[in-house]
Amino acid sequence: AKVMGLPYPGGPVIDALAKEGNPDAFKFAKPRIGEFDFSFSGLKTSFLYTLRDEVAKNPNFIEERKCDLCAAILHTVVDILAERLVKAAKHYRISDIAIGGGVAANSLLRERIAAEGEKRGWRTFIPERRFTTDNAAMIAVAGYFQKKQSEEKMKKLFNREFTSGYLFNEKFIINGKRPNHQGIEIGSVVDYKNGYVYIKLTDKLNVHD
Repeated sequence: AKVMGLPYPGGPVIDALAKEGNPDAFKFAKPRIGEFDFSFSGLKTSFLYTLRDEVAKNPNFIEERKCDLCAAILHTVVDILAERLVKAAKHYRISDIAIGGGVAANSLLRERIAAEGEKRGWRTFIPERRFTTDNAAMIAVAGYFQKKQSEEKMKKLFNREFTSGYLFNEKFIINGKRPNHQGIEIGSVVDYKNGYVYIKLTDKLNVHD
C-alpha cells in the first residue's frame, strides 16, 4: 500500500480497490520455501520490480492501474495462503479451520476460506468483521485481563487493597539493596511496601528505576 501511495491502514484500501480491478492483469511470483511454510519476500520483490519497470515507461502507471495492481497482488497472496492451508489440512487431517487477526477482515480471504470449506467438507470459523481487530489490540485486551487477575491475586495474598502496582526485574533496587531472587518463579510477588507490589518479571540483569 505504501509504495503505491495508498493511505494507512492499507489493507481495507487494497481490499476495496481490488474489487474494481482485474486479478489477471499482472502475474507475480509465488515463492515456495517448504512443504507448508510460506514467505512473501519474493512476492514483494516481484511486485516492486513490476512497479519500477512500468513507472519508468509511464510515470502515471500506478495511478492508472492501481485497481488492477491491488486485485493482482491480493489474489496472489490469498492463493499462496489457501494453497498452503489446503495442503496442511489434508496432510494433518484437519477439518476445523478458523481464521483470526486483522487479515481475517479481508473480503477475498474470507470468501476463499468459505469456498474451500464447502468444497472440502471443512467446518470453517470466520469471525464477524467487528471481531477481526488488529493483533496489537487483541494482545492489549489480553494484557488488561491478565493485570486484573494479578490484582485479585495480590489482594488475596496480602489481604489488603493496593493503590498501585510496580513491575520490576530480578535486579531492582529496594531500599538501596539489590535483593537476590534467583530461583523464584517469574511472575511471583517478592515484596510489597507503601502500597506497591513488586513482581519478578525476568532473570535479566537490567535495572529499572
